[in-house]
Order: sequence, then structure tokens, then C-alpha cells
Amino acid sequence: MSSSASTAPPSRLPRHRLLVGPAQDVNLHVWPQDAPEPIRHRLFRDWLRAHPADRDRYATAKRRLARDTADRASDYSLAKNDVIDQILARAFAAAGAVTAEPVAPVPRRTP
Repeated sequence: MSSSASTAPPSRLPRHRLLVGPAQDVNLHVWPQDAPEPIRHRLFRDWLRAHPADRDRYATAKRRLARDTADRASDYSLAKNDVIDQILARAFAAAGAVTAEPVAPVPRRTP
């Protein structure tokens, strides 16, 4: 990040900051030390690294959504939630944290 990095619009998550590089090619998420979100993000990352089918499913969804929502960045972010929730349900179940059945989606606010 250079000194010309900008802060993205306010996050809907408490105490979360998103910094965007000047060329908009880097997104840096900043969380407090005690926040649970980084754990969820690492679980998701590690699951994708170890499960090529889910990695491909996520990549396909991201490409399709990027094409379909190119002019609506907030729609892109929200549209990824379904595939992310499905993959996280499997990852948490494998970790013994929850059942493999996804729970009803939590309503998410739009930015």
C-alpha cells in the first residue's frame, strides 16, 4: 500500500476497514485483533486450497458475477454470498463446528 491508498466506503461490519490501493488492484482488509472474521476468512481460504471442486465453483461464480454486475460493485459483493455460504457450511461442518446443512441466509444490508 502506498501513501496514496484510499479508504473504501464504510464497511457494514463493525471495526472493519477496507483500504484500496491507488490502482484499485489491492484490497486490504483490516480487523481488530479480537475479531472473528479473520478466522472465517482463513477457514474459507484454506478450504479452497484443499478442495479444488469448491475452488472452481467459487471462481466460476465470481467470473459470472463480475460479468453480470460489472457496473454494480455492491451487487457483485452481495451476489457472492450464496456460494460463499454454501462453501463455508461444508468447511465448518468438516471442522466439526456445525452441520453440513446451510442455515437460512442472514439478511445482509447493502452498503
